[in-house]
Amino acid sequence: MDSNSMLNIVYSLIVDIVDQANAVRTIRFTECIITNNRGNGYGGAIVVDVGSKCTINMVESFFNENSGTKANDIWIRSTSSQSELNISNFNTSYSDSVQSHIRTVNDQSESTFNLNHFPGIIFVSKQAVIGTRDGQRDKPHLKILDSVAKLNYTTKPVNMPRTIYILDDIWDERDYFDSINKIFTVKSGLGDDSNGNRKKPTWITTESQPTTIRIYSGDLTLENIQFNFTLVSGSARPYNQLICMDTATNSLTIISCIFNGLGINGKSTVDFIYGA
Repeated sequence: MDSNSMLNIVYSLIVDIVDQANAVRTIRFTECIITNNRGNGYGGAIVVDVGSKCTINMVESFFNENSGTKANDIWIRSTSSQSELNISNFNTSYSDSVQSHIRTVNDQSESTFNLNHFPGIIFVSKQAVIGTRDGQRDKPHLKILDSVAKLNYTTKPVNMPRTIYILDDIWDERDYFDSINKIFTVKSGLGDDSNGNRKKPTWITTESQPTTIRIYSGDLTLENIQFNFTLVSGSARPYNQLICMDTATNSLTIISCIFNGLGINGKSTVDFIYGA
């Protein structure tokens, strides 16, 4: 593993070492992305179960969408004391998994730690919140369009993915993207269904607009979303395309999305995706 390069890793790591109680186990992650893990054991992504002291350092790494029984990102059992293993081992890393993120256990005590919110992750929802909306999971922004500019930052960590998560089952918004400077993704932030598959929010617009999404610049990925036309007073919304790409310099990637038309009674001029 080259610790100086950005690693795009999706995996579960299980370390189970019970011998040599006097040893000190050292584990280090640098600039890793650890996401979308459903752990069968105590930790969603990483379990460290050792019969000795343990030194673990998470340096500028990112956890997201992990789910475990005791902790959603990391569960550690060792003989290390709280002064030897604490939040300082992780404080340059981020997580946007549901809390709690990290749990450490030894014979005498148990501690829980939560990592900082990653600035490249923004949540959106029309649900009421207490306090000021800041884009975190418990205080999501109201609109996708208002969130885009916040993802154009140029300070570190610049190479981590930038993502907007939709937390509502029905999402009603018409968006035009004309100021995207970085590659970013809009995807489902809903939980899993009974089969373990990510639920898809339904994206519509009830405005009288030609498109639901119009892309003037940048590179956009749409993932795990269902797009629908709707009828308002007998008129299609949107009345032309669901998605329009306006220039030859932008790109669109679509992953696991559903596009629903208007059926046999719909207008033949309505398209799913159109490139100008």
